[in-house]
Amino acid sequence: VELTTCIYKVSRFTVTILLACVLLGILLWIVLSTVAELANPQPLAVPAEQPAEPEFDPDLPVITTAAELRAWLERQQLDSDLLLGDLQGWKQARGYPPYSDWTAATAAAGATTETLPEENAALITLAGNGDIEAAAALAERSMRSNPVEALEWWDQAVINGSLYAMVRVSDLLQTLGDPALAGFRSDPVWQQGLAEITAQSPPVLVRSLAWALAAVSLGGYTVVDAEQADRIAGLAAMLDEIQTQTACETAQEYVLDTAAARRAGGGAVFATARPLFAVSVANPATVIPCNLPIIPLVDQSNCLTAPFVGPGERLWQAWFCPSP
Repeated sequence: VELTTCIYKVSRFTVTILLACVLLGILLWIVLSTVAELANPQPLAVPAEQPAEPEFDPDLPVITTAAELRAWLERQQLDSDLLLGDLQGWKQARGYPPYSDWTAATAAAGATTETLPEENAALITLAGNGDIEAAAALAERSMRSNPVEALEWWDQAVINGSLYAMVRVSDLLQTLGDPALAGFRSDPVWQQGLAEITAQSPPVLVRSLAWALAAVSLGGYTVVDAEQADRIAGLAAMLDEIQTQTACETAQEYVLDTAAARRAGGGAVFATARPLFAVSVANPATVIPCNLPIIPLVDQSNCLTAPFVGPGERLWQAWFCPSP
């Protein structure tokens, strides 16, 4: 028994020594590997290059100014004065300010445009007679002092046929939807107006998106320039899916309400005429974030289209629409 116990103790001691040697060998290998790595550093692994952004077709025309657009139309043997004049007339009849579009050259030196009176009383008279420019001027003057009053004037311009007023309502509501805005104003009238507007339902940003979509519904893809496309995308990004679809439904309610108001005032429901020529971002239908498609009342389905690289280095689309 004593011999067996002795052999057991010796074997246990031997195993302990062997394990210690193995662990010491591993530790020595780690130290030597680290020293060798420090002496001969290996280059860091370079991540694979990300795929480059798709480039535009090099054969596409690059058109970023009104002069380039005019020259491009002339190269197609088209009457640029007729087409661009028709487009500007179409937009101005729907409330867009003259020379506000990149497709329109600025007013020539010495040229004059009709100006509105400075007095609010005269503007109110004009706006009451259906002048959308006068209503827009009154709305712009009220934007910084009384947002409720500004929205009322914009609403009057909308009822009288201004698509631009819908866009400006969207802009104003988006501004008022900024939660940090309340801390920058101390005017009690303005603050009361802000509180009144933001307390309404649906939420203010939902209404903002709805007005932007209503403008497309009534004006067609001619109004979907880069600014309008970015406006819609930016608002949709700030809303969840349910809120976005609520905005889509609300947009159609705004269209119907506007139609009812125009009919009650004895006016035509909507102007559905399209311009002979227009430009928009490429594939403007994809800008609409609605599950159910919004079919614009201005039908451009049988227009010819041509892509080009436009302002902002993005893909645009020209529309050539024959007379009905």
